[in-house]
Amino acid sequence: PAGTAAGSAVEPARPLRYFISGVMLGSRRELKDAEADMVSQDFRGRIASAIRRADPNADVVDPLDVVKARAQAFGMSLGQLSQYSDMVRESFEEVVGLAAE
Repeated sequence: PAGTAAGSAVEPARPLRYFISGVMLGSRRELKDAEADMVSQDFRGRIASAIRRADPNADVVDPLDVVKARAQAFGMSLGQLSQYSDMVRESFEEVVGLAAE
């Protein structure tokens, strides 16, 4: 490429990032039991699979996975995590940061 020294390495392109968004609680205002309170989330896996088939190098970000990992790291369920507004805020900020990258 223009402007590079002969023999210098060119950095590989960064994988495209795909952000899966969607409804989690619908019209519900509280999450106490993820199984009972959340609307079906099975679309997320199907979307991620379709993206990876089309772009095997894709970086797929699913906010639900991010929040589940945070809850698990603290030994909590999603319902338990949702009871702490500071943890909900931190989770939201993490997901927004990932989307912004």
